Amino acid sequence: MTVDARTLLTNQKNVYAIGDITTIPLPGRWKSDVPLMLPKAGVFAHAQALVVAHEIAAEITGSRCPRQFCAEGYCMLEAGEGLAGFAFGDFFGEPSPKVELRRMGMVWHWGKIFFEQWWLSSFGAKRKLLETAMRLGAKAYGVPLEL
Repeated sequence: MTVDARTLLTNQKNVYAIGDITTIPLPGRWKSDVPLMLPKAGVFAHAQALVVAHEIAAEITGSRCPRQFCAEGYCMLEAGEGLAGFAFGDFFGEPSPKVELRRMGMVWHWGKIFFEQWWLSSFGAKRKLLETAMRLGAKAYGVPLEL
């Protein structure tokens, strides 16, 4: 389903779409006849859900929504034996998406474990501790993180 790339609004009044159902074209092309599309990844669905939640709240309160979907995403790439890599980038980058890869290491593997544990944890002290650890790690390694 084609959506507004920044607000996730569909062509149906008051209907938003997030995640795998969306079709969001990206700048640039590898082949001139094949457009690039935003990858189907949980990190994008998560960011889209945050934008849509703010859009709906702004609509209800009659205020302006300060958020837009920016298509910044990341992924830990498991390699086995406690090692993982990390890729992140701006998928709306011009003239084409800008993606950066980090060297394989144990820190990315543990970052993935912390993220998975955070995602599966109920609200409380454990979740807050994992969030703090991830925020500190993201800051130390210069990578984006939005939870």
